[in-house]
Amino acid sequence: MKSLLATMLLAVPLLLGGCSLLEEVNRSLDYADEASNYVQQLGSYGQDARNLAEQAVSDLDARTNLEQKLTAMKEEASRFTQVQAPEYAQELHAKIADYNSRLNEGIDSVLADIKNGIYNNQTLQNAGVIDVLNQIDETLTQIKELQQ
Repeated sequence: MKSLLATMLLAVPLLLGGCSLLEEVNRSLDYADEASNYVQQLGSYGQDARNLAEQAVSDLDARTNLEQKLTAMKEEASRFTQVQAPEYAQELHAKIADYNSRLNEGIDSVLADIKNGIYNNQTLQNAGVIDVLNQIDETLTQIKELQQ
């Protein structure tokens, strides 16, 4: 009886430690899934913005849609930057957060140009938005490695 009780007392910390490990693994997978979804969603927003960019030069409705798309991109980038990354993904998350900061600066520049009436078909490119979107898209390979 005493040995059974002793065995149970020793097993409880091991089980609790195992639960902690399982929670960390789940948190890691959740982060990788969320990061992957974020990059894919941003890629979709970016493609929409590229398509609207040409039309926005001469079409006020397209310009309004572009502004909305860019604002949504900014909000999504800011939201993802606040996500708590697991320890092993801190470096990748910091890299994406830096890209997000540069993306938001570029978007602010484009939105200011639209507001000031100096928008043209090169505005997205000149503001660096396209380059940063491409850099963020390149992180997808690293994120997929986290999922394995």
